Amino acid sequence: KIIQKGSVTHVKEKPLVIYDDSLMWNARIRKQDSRPLILKIHGDYMFNTMKNTEKETASLQPNTLSKLQTYFEELGLVVIGYAGNDYSIMKALTNIAKKNSGFPYGIYWCTFGPELPELAREIAKDSDEFFHIPNLDFFDFMTNCQSVMNLDGINKLREKVETTISRAESLLKEQTEKR
Repeated sequence: KIIQKGSVTHVKEKPLVIYDDSLMWNARIRKQDSRPLILKIHGDYMFNTMKNTEKETASLQPNTLSKLQTYFEELGLVVIGYAGNDYSIMKALTNIAKKNSGFPYGIYWCTFGPELPELAREIAKDSDEFFHIPNLDFFDFMTNCQSVMNLDGINKLREKVETTISRAESLLKEQTEKR
């Protein structure tokens, strides 16, 4: 949700947010579009479409699989803050990477630490256009976006999140000490 809110605040055009298989099927995206695209492949809790059990996330809908292939033939993929633990998504990405068209505009997988998730390493083997960007957290990524796209406000967002984290840590410590 933070990427969605940040893009609404700091990008001139509202993002296209797709949170349901039926929306995925109807969306038409081209690389010349300037709107950011946010895919919520397993739904969104705000619309009661969230899929989060092992059974619900075991596979993707056929429309979703088809559209992902189409999107990635025309767009690049930036992965931020995702450990690759969802088999259905990772299987889809692996299958797309194995096809000739694959990811012609690349996959940019940003990890907080130096290591790629195991399933992401499999995708990297199958794609000539896979780029691992280690040790890049969300704020580093957004700061880089800010400088490239002339976005304002990432430092304010960083301060708000750091303040919230600090408050949460204080409350946790307080609660622990009371016990």
